Amino acid sequence: MKWSSDDSYLFVGADDDLIVYSWNGSDTLTQIDSVSVGSGYTIREIDVYDDKHIVVAKGKTKATQEVMDAYYFNGTSLIEKDNVTLNAYGMLGVRFNNNGSQVACAVYDETNVTVRVYSTGL
Repeated sequence: MKWSSDDSYLFVGADDDLIVYSWNGSDTLTQIDSVSVGSGYTIREIDVYDDKHIVVAKGKTKATQEVMDAYYFNGTSLIEKDNVTLNAYGMLGVRFNNNGSQVACAVYDETNVTVRVYSTGL
């Protein structure tokens, strides 16, 4: 779960859905959009850059397929932009760097933890 920089949106990973809510600042969350990240996948973590670029770490239970998806939020809709299959047993985290130009993820298998960095093109 991650708030936008001005707290007007809340981005939530729930099971296999990425959901964005608007927040009125006092007591009401309103769902704006949601997308399924794929049947059988569970969202492990999300990160948001510039309130519109979202990276989702997702995986399958007891599988060696961890995937990182990139989405764009245009204020009303979530749009899938790209994805990377990480061929790892699990994922420990995913983060944009401070200017959004890189995404780092920590993945693991039975014996190793590896940090990978990918360029975002931003």
